[in-house]
Amino acid sequence: MQDTNLNISDASLQQKWADRVVAELLAGGVVGFVLSPGSRNTPLALALARGCPDRTVIHQEERGAAFFAMGAARACGKPWAVVCTSGSAAANWMPAAVEAYMSRLPLILLSADRPETLHHRGANQTIEQSGMLSPFTRLSWNLSPPLSPQDIEQQIRTLHTALAAAMGSRPGPVHLNLPFREPLVASDLPEFIPVPAKAVDWYILPIQPDARTLNKALEWIHAPESKLAIVGGLRNHIQAQAVRRLLIQLGWPVYADITSGLRLDPLNGLAVPYADLLARHWTKHLDKPDHILWIGDSLMHRVFPEWLANTVKGGTLITEHEEGQDPYGFVSNRIVSDVSLFCDALAALLPEPHPITSEIFNRERITTDRILDAYPPDTSSTLNALEPLIARWTLKTASRFNVKVFLGNSMPIRWAGLYGPYPGTATPVLANRGASGIDGAIATVAGLSQGYSDPRPIIAILGDLTVFHDLPSLALVSSQKLPLILVVLNNGGGGIFHHLPQARCCSDLLNPWFTAGSAIRDFSYAARMFGLDYLAPDSQADYLVALESLLKAETLKPTLIELHFDPEKSVETHARLTEYCLQALTR
Repeated sequence: MQDTNLNISDASLQQKWADRVVAELLAGGVVGFVLSPGSRNTPLALALARGCPDRTVIHQEERGAAFFAMGAARACGKPWAVVCTSGSAAANWMPAAVEAYMSRLPLILLSADRPETLHHRGANQTIEQSGMLSPFTRLSWNLSPPLSPQDIEQQIRTLHTALAAAMGSRPGPVHLNLPFREPLVASDLPEFIPVPAKAVDWYILPIQPDARTLNKALEWIHAPESKLAIVGGLRNHIQAQAVRRLLIQLGWPVYADITSGLRLDPLNGLAVPYADLLARHWTKHLDKPDHILWIGDSLMHRVFPEWLANTVKGGTLITEHEEGQDPYGFVSNRIVSDVSLFCDALAALLPEPHPITSEIFNRERITTDRILDAYPPDTSSTLNALEPLIARWTLKTASRFNVKVFLGNSMPIRWAGLYGPYPGTATPVLANRGASGIDGAIATVAGLSQGYSDPRPIIAILGDLTVFHDLPSLALVSSQKLPLILVVLNNGGGGIFHHLPQARCCSDLLNPWFTAGSAIRDFSYAARMFGLDYLAPDSQADYLVALESLLKAETLKPTLIELHFDPEKSVETHARLTEYCLQALTR
C-alpha cells in the first residue's frame, strides 16, 4: 500500500521540514544525533548528512543507539537526539527511555512514521507509534507533516516546547513522532540552511534556596541531637564538591553511596569506612544518630541504611526532584532545590568547622585497608576466587591515572561499594542506577566517552550477562575508535544469585533456572568479531600489569579484558575477607 497524491514540490517541502527540525534542535542546544538508518526516516537522515555529519553517529541497532545518546547526554549535561525508522524500531528505545526517565537525563527521540492515511489499514511496517513510550517520557507528541511553509513555522514552536520539557526542571526523554509521505526524496534536494537563532528562547531557572527553608534547615542542624549524613547518587562533579564542602562544615559522620562521587573520599576522616562491608561492626560501635541528613538520589546497598532507619527519629532529604524517595521510611522533611546552590547557601550560614578528630574512623579504615591489601598472599595465584577484589584493584589503579570508571549493575557495582578503597582522589564513578538494569551498558559507556570528549580512557567493569545483553554495541565502540577498556567478570552468568536466598533455599535449581551456567564460555570471539583487542589474564599480577600497560599507552585501541571466576569460591572469599576485617577490628 503506497502513499498517495504527494507531488515533487510537496517532497521538497517535506525535506525542508526535516532540515528545519534538525537545524532548530542544533540551535536549541542538542549536542549530537545518533541515527539508525531506515527508509521512512530518509528525510531526517538526509538532513543530518547535509547539516551536521560531524555531529552524527550512525548505529544500526536502535536499543544501543538510544543508550549511546543517553550516555553522551549524561556526560555533557545537554540533550542528544536519536533517529529511527517506522514500525517496531522505536520500541527498541524503551529500556533507554526508562533509564533516562528515572535518571532525569535529557533525550530527544525522533521516530519516523507512515502518514495517518496508512494507519489501521494493514500497511506494511505501520503500527501505532505515537505514545508508545509515554509512561517514561516527559511528553509524547505526533507532529503532522506541514502542508505549507507557514505550517513549518507553527510546528517549530511545538518542537521547542518539547525541547524545553526535555531540559527543564525535571529533565528526561521526549518522544516526537514524525510521519513522512512518499516520495521520501525530493528530485532536487534543497540547500540545508542552519538557523542563526532558535525560533523560541526558553529560560528555565534552577530552584533557588529561600531564606525560610535555609533557616528551617539550620534549626535541624543546631538541634541537640546526634546526627549523620547520607549522600546518594549525585549528578556531576560540581554537585559532589558542593556537597563535600557542606559535609566538612558540618563535621558529622558520613555514609556515602558508591554513586555519589564521594565514596572513595575519606572526607577528612568523616567517612564511615567500609560501612557496607563492615555493617555488623558499625551497628554495634557507631553512635546511633537521632537525625539523618540525606542529600541526593537513591542508595545502592541496603543493610547499613536499613539499620539507620530503625534507629533514627527522623530525617531530612534534599533532592532536585519531587518524586518519591523514602524506601526506609525515615524522611520527615523534604527539600527540593538545586543541590549545589542549596549546599553552598547552607554552608555559608554555618560557622567555620572545628578541627576534625576522627581517629577512630581513620584507624578502622587503615586496619581494613591493611587486611584487604594483603589479600591474596600470593599475587600470582589464580583469579578464580578473587572476584570480590577486582573492583578495588581497578579503582585504585584508575585513581592513579585519573581516569573514570563505569560500574555495571548486579555484582560489579556491589563489589565496588563493599570493597572500594579510599585513595583520597576524586575518581569519577559512573553507573546506570535509574532503573538499575543490565541492558545497554556498553552503549552507555561508549556514549559517555563520546560526550566527555576526553582522550583519557574510561574503564568499564561489567558482568558477563551485561555484555551478553549488549553485544551489538561493541560495533559502536569499534567504529568510533573510543578509548575504552571493558573488564568483563565472567562468573558463569548470574553470579549474583550465589549471594541471594535462592542459593540457600534451592541451590540445586540455580542452573539453569537462575544462572546462565556454561552458556557463556568466553568473549574472545565477540572481541574478534568487532575488532577489539582481547586479553585474559589469570592472576592479580597479570591483570594489573595489563591494565597499567593499557593506561600508559599513547594510543589505546578498544580492549576487552575477560576475567574468569568460580562464583561459589567468590562467595567463600567474600565471607572470609569480611571475617578477617571484623576480627582485626575487634582486636
